[in-house]
Amino acid sequence: RPDSFDSVIAEKGLDWPFSGVQHILSADDLSIINLEGVFQDDRRDRADGKQHWFRGPTAFAGILPAGSIEIAGLANNHVRDYGQRGHDNTRQALENAGVGRFGYGELWTYEKDGFTIGFGGIRETTWRQKRSRPGEEIAKLREMGADYVVYTIHAGKEYETLHNQLQTDMAYAIIDAGADLVVGCHTHVLQGVERYKNGLILYSLGNFVFGGNLRLTEFEAVMAQVTLRVDGQALQETQLRLI
Repeated sequence: RPDSFDSVIAEKGLDWPFSGVQHILSADDLSIINLEGVFQDDRRDRADGKQHWFRGPTAFAGILPAGSIEIAGLANNHVRDYGQRGHDNTRQALENAGVGRFGYGELWTYEKDGFTIGFGGIRETTWRQKRSRPGEEIAKLREMGADYVVYTIHAGKEYETLHNQLQTDMAYAIIDAGADLVVGCHTHVLQGVERYKNGLILYSLGNFVFGGNLRLTEFEAVMAQVTLRVDGQALQETQLRLI
C-alpha cells in the first residue's frame, strides 16, 4: 500500500523517520529507543495466537544509525513475534548496524570521561515470573562499573493515560534495587513523571516512530532529554527536559 511504513521508506529513505528531530538526536552523547518489533526478512516462526505481529526487513536496522540512535531496548512484547529466530535475527541486524542493545537479560554500558551508564530492561510478564531479576541485573551493571543505571519497564494498560498500580510497584521496586532512572513503554500514550527517593520515573513517553497500523489514534508524545552533570564518578545533578 502506498501509505504503509515500508512504502514511505522506499520513497523517502532510511533517514526520513527521525529527520524532524535530527538536530536534537545528533547533538547528544546517546539516544535510546524502545524497539518494538523484529528485523527479519521472512515470516518464518511467527508466533501463534497474537493479534499483531511487528516485523520489518533487516535493512530497516539502518534507520537507527541514520537517525542518530545508538542503543535499542528489546524488553517488550513484540521482540519475539517471530520466535527465538526472529529475536536472534533482530540482535544480529542491530549488531551489523552498529547499534547497541539491552533487555531480555542483555545489559549494556556506555562510558564517557570516566563516568559509566548502565542499561537494562524488563517486561511485565517477566517481572511477574521473577521479581528479583531487575535487582540481580542492576547489581551486575554495578559490577560492570556503572555509576548510573537506566532501567526500562514494559508494562501498563494500552491507551490508558494514567499509570496503574503495577507500573508504580515495578518502578518503585527497581529504584529500591538501585536504578537511577526508570523509563516506561507499552501504553502508546503519554503518562506521568514522578520523583521517588533519589530516582526518577517516566511512566510512558507515547509513540514516536510507529508503523504498526495505518490509522493512528494517538499523536501526543515526548522525547525525554536527560542531562547528567558529574564530577568524576560522582553525580552532581540530573536535569530532565521533555520535548
